[in-house]
Amino acid sequence: MASIIQGRVCILGAGGPVGAVIYKKFKKTKYVLRLVDNKPLKEIINLQNKIKHVPKITSIEKPHEWIVADISSYEQILSVLDGCDGVINLTVNRDEVDIAFEVNVIGAFNLMRASIEKNIKRIIQTGPATVHPRFEGDYYYDYHIPDETPSRPGTDLYPLTKNLGSDIINAFALEYPELDVITFLLSRLRYANRKDGRDDDVVIAYSTAWEDLGEAFLCGFKSEEKMEANEIFHICGNLPMSKYNSKKAGKLLGWYPKHNFSKFYSLYKNNGR
Repeated sequence: MASIIQGRVCILGAGGPVGAVIYKKFKKTKYVLRLVDNKPLKEIINLQNKIKHVPKITSIEKPHEWIVADISSYEQILSVLDGCDGVINLTVNRDEVDIAFEVNVIGAFNLMRASIEKNIKRIIQTGPATVHPRFEGDYYYDYHIPDETPSRPGTDLYPLTKNLGSDIINAFALEYPELDVITFLLSRLRYANRKDGRDDDVVIAYSTAWEDLGEAFLCGFKSEEKMEANEIFHICGNLPMSKYNSKKAGKLLGWYPKHNFSKFYSLYKNNGR
């Protein structure tokens, strides 16, 4: 893999909190961001203001740009990828059957077709960590689960359609070795030292700090390590449960999470223990 240390990066699905984190991390670098969502920026800002405890986009500074486009339209995605060196796919629909299939599955197909035509140098796909959804042949009782463990999406709409999209990403990556494709698996995203009111603020085994996340995407573009056709990474903090870890991301990408949420599981403080 050849590193991309500057150039134009397209972020699909930029209107969510992960897009906000990436924008904040990248905006003062040598990358120029083309932020793409199916809604205008003003509408995104209004929607985000209604959500607590997540990073938010408040404005876009030049030379970065905001473009409205729909990943389910091949022509639109082909257009927004024009002149780009890399792309990050954050698009997702979780609740509506027709739209989930169009975004999570057809969108993945459109992304890969357009990336070939536009000679995109690096693709970072994102998806949920779905190895223990609900006891459906999962790994609920296992520990030290490798990054490349086969997904167990269960039968819920969101992980099932994202898994189908991942299969499409894999097929294209194997068929077109000139594509540099990596996949980031994400799950519970939260601030490192701030409660967010979910599940009594319990930190689950696969948790990632917002403060660490942007650096992972930077490392994803800068890495020069040789990888598999579609290398999969756990993007998570290294918690004491040892169910998951980010050692592979450290070895191949040079990404090391700085936060492990010790505030939420420490029994003793400032007493020498």
